Amino acid sequence: MLLVIAWCAAAFAPATKRSLLPAIQKKRTKKHVLLLHAVVPSSSEKEETTGVSQQDVGFELRDSVKLCFVGGKGGVGKTSISGAIATKLSDDGEKVLVVSTDPAHSLGDALGQALSRGAPSQVVEASPSLFAMEIDAEGALEKWRSAVAAFDVEGFASRYGRVAVDALRSLGIDEFLELVSNPPPGIDELVALSEVVKRRDDYDRIIVDTAPTGHALRLLDLPRFADAFVGNVLKLKSKLSQLANFAGDIVSSKELFEDVDKLADRLETLHASLGAVRSALRDQELTEFVVVAIPTLLASRETRRLATSLRSKQRVAARSIVVNRVIQRFDASKARTYAANQRALLDAALGTPPLSKAIATRVPFVADGELVGEHALRYFGGLAFGDWEDVKKLVIVGGKGGVGKTTAAASLAVFLSDGGRRVAAVSTDPAHSLGDAFDVDLPPGTITRVAPTLDALEIDADAAAREAAEVLKTSIGSDNEALAQLAQTLETPPPGVDELVSLLKVLDLARSRDYEYIVVDTAPTGHTLRMLALPEILDDFAERAANARDRLRANPFVRAFLKNQQQQQQIGDETVDRLRDLQEKALALDVVLHDKDRTEFVMVCAPNDLSISETARLKTALDDAGVQADRLVVNGLLDDDEPSLDAFAAKRRANQDAALDDIHQLSEASHFRITHIPQYDTDVSGVYGLRALAHALFRPR
Repeated sequence: MLLVIAWCAAAFAPATKRSLLPAIQKKRTKKHVLLLHAVVPSSSEKEETTGVSQQDVGFELRDSVKLCFVGGKGGVGKTSISGAIATKLSDDGEKVLVVSTDPAHSLGDALGQALSRGAPSQVVEASPSLFAMEIDAEGALEKWRSAVAAFDVEGFASRYGRVAVDALRSLGIDEFLELVSNPPPGIDELVALSEVVKRRDDYDRIIVDTAPTGHALRLLDLPRFADAFVGNVLKLKSKLSQLANFAGDIVSSKELFEDVDKLADRLETLHASLGAVRSALRDQELTEFVVVAIPTLLASRETRRLATSLRSKQRVAARSIVVNRVIQRFDASKARTYAANQRALLDAALGTPPLSKAIATRVPFVADGELVGEHALRYFGGLAFGDWEDVKKLVIVGGKGGVGKTTAAASLAVFLSDGGRRVAAVSTDPAHSLGDAFDVDLPPGTITRVAPTLDALEIDADAAAREAAEVLKTSIGSDNEALAQLAQTLETPPPGVDELVSLLKVLDLARSRDYEYIVVDTAPTGHTLRMLALPEILDDFAERAANARDRLRANPFVRAFLKNQQQQQQIGDETVDRLRDLQEKALALDVVLHDKDRTEFVMVCAPNDLSISETARLKTALDDAGVQADRLVVNGLLDDDEPSLDAFAAKRRANQDAALDDIHQLSEASHFRITHIPQYDTDVSGVYGLRALAHALFRPR
């Protein structure tokens, strides 16, 4: 039966809103009648539907859960499911805050309104008890920096005199403060999340829309890293306090010791906030992670990896898997409406900046099974890249999660390798699926031959993080206690530093004469943009760390103090400076990424509203960053003819049967609750669309 918006709004809107519906509908009817032609089977119809098991039950959230994280593979509908959960709970009378932590925010798009960064906004047309916000990572970073700013070195001159300040500066305190003022990537998101956790007493529930799988897991790892990082910073501060006290004795300024402690006071407060996040995540009564999937083989494999990691490694409560876009009696007539909406959205987007400046390649929907394996990828490559010319040596492929980035990257690599050209395909996405696309097992960190002239590599994230830690530790050294403490502060690499090392490996391949082309499969949009900024971050970080190390090594006060403490050791100047070497590589990588003769970024999108909106933002960001991004691959366009539409419906049903079997096996083995959400023939967005989605999600069984 069809769920049209008028029925949905009247049935599921809170009572206080019903008197407003006629006026609202009058303005929004056209949009929402197109929006919600969804197929939900009756009990008699359900028996005719393939791929739907008795494990398909209504979604439920325990009463004790106040923090609900929603995550999964990119493009599975995490944001829509987050919005639907929040809308339903607020309609039931609960005060709810829904938050996006994804750097490429799309929560506002799903809700149909602009959201402010870092401050909750009441959601228009929803229950008065529903609020939404997107985390303000930059604002959170400023909070961190303000904690460091409590220690005002220059301000000491008026209190203790210039000699005291010069003595303190000679200890390397400026470099230390600069280092701490610019923490590793990811800390900003965690500080922002700590602000959200602080609000949990202000709301009955907080629903957190996370970034795609790999970065969602990193977000869960961040509290552990931050606890170690801030703890080590405080230990290093203690050592500098002793040095400052020693210098203060020399210049008769004992009060310096107390002023150094000002920094510690603020850092301790921040430390406690980050600890609260860690405790909340591990509280299985307070917090729950909801996994969202779609019924495709690639998505089901990633869902299995995510669900296993949440329980075994992260020790986070995870009870439910929501399988979105399950086709139930989806036929050619429904597919035709879907196709018409695709074309209308795409024509409008490609006719206006910034996407009007891109060279768009329209790739039709492929009906013959999932695009897995060399032969299937070659077929897709012929459709997508047959007329491409002047492809650069380094091709970075990116876009919103779930649009087919990995398929496009793998297909381009196969296409370029035909004719005997040597090609390397590399995945820098923490949630690798490049091996799944080639249908081969890619050992982490090992270059593997997948075709006669084609190699593939999935970066080993753990090994890359260990390598980064070793570089920092050995380059800073442990010549004395202060240097050893500085090394300890930096030797716990933050989540995301592996991507830095991954990029440096890409640089090595790009410089190599072994390959004519390097094709890079990246993480979804927000983290791809952060990845492109990493060379500059690494250069800046390495410069500060090296300056702090060199100042400490050369400082006479440090040497006098260490001699007094009987801890003086010989400084080995003959060792290779790996920190400066890392800095030089970062600079070289930045040059390569911005070299339009050697490097290009290929954007991939799907013909739907959320994907197109995010791709437009990506194009603007790449243009502003000076990265060449002229090509756009639009993946999955439906032809408006009966055979194509029938094939689309048939393929989706066949593929979903295999994927649902895999997810149901996971459920049986690990006792997950499975909830199916039907496929809608257009994008579901806006409060009324989310209410319809919530009805399918929370339906009674």
